[in-house]
Amino acid sequence: MRKDAESQGIPRPLVKTNQAFIVLSVLLSWVTAQYWILALPLAAGLSGLILKYNPVIKLAARFLRKERSAYALEDPEQQQFNQGIAVFCLAAGLLSFLASREMHSNISAISSGCLLALLFPGDVPAVPELLQTRVHRGRRL
Repeated sequence: MRKDAESQGIPRPLVKTNQAFIVLSVLLSWVTAQYWILALPLAAGLSGLILKYNPVIKLAARFLRKERSAYALEDPEQQQFNQGIAVFCLAAGLLSFLASREMHSNISAISSGCLLALLFPGDVPAVPELLQTRVHRGRRL
């Protein structure tokens, strides 16, 4: 097993930078209707999964002011799993843009939900919780 900095953990600012890059790319693609923008975080994510080299994280690492170990560290295996979900959602969004405008709204809603669940896992209520708190004709279900 490797004993380099990556095997010990990924500094949280790098993880947050990667998440921000994904969110900003998705928002920019929606605002501009330029689907190719989704290919940028998708390519970076695939590179991270396949080659274990995420260019966004590598670039952001140059701007760390402290030693990597001075930051709160994220589990690399968990981040690989999260990156896999993000890649799936980005690919679904990109394919929906390519498929048709009508189908786009359905798949982008799904990919948006996946992306939000990935970025804010503790803040997104589970479906059963949503169903239990739903109000129907003035009564809770």
